[in-house]
Amino acid sequence: QFIDSHCHFNSDAFDEDRDEVIARMKADEERRNVDEKAGGEEAKADDDELPKLEALLAEHPGWLFGAWALHPEFPDKPEPTVERIAEICSRPGFVAVGETGLDFVHGPSREVQTETLRAQL
Repeated sequence: QFIDSHCHFNSDAFDEDRDEVIARMKADEERRNVDEKAGGEEAKADDDELPKLEALLAEHPGWLFGAWALHPEFPDKPEPTVERIAEICSRPGFVAVGETGLDFVHGPSREVQTETLRAQL
């Protein structure tokens, strides 16, 4: 079984062909997807993308799974609290905390990223 852990089906880039792309994914019975709210250019600490993501998860249970948090490369965005991350990631369809980790090529200092990672873990 293959799992794409970073597909962003909630992105506006999929608005024109999202249903077609998901149908092709479903035709390949070996594939499942973790659709992350955060990451890349879509990363935001606010909740504006949650309704769209939650609707996709509800529409495709067992095929799309959610992950949510804030990538540490966005120090100008307010970091959600650990409690907020846990609350969202415990909702139906969510299976992971997304965009947690260390990226010493992009983003803020090691200190900031390490502090963020420790808080989320």
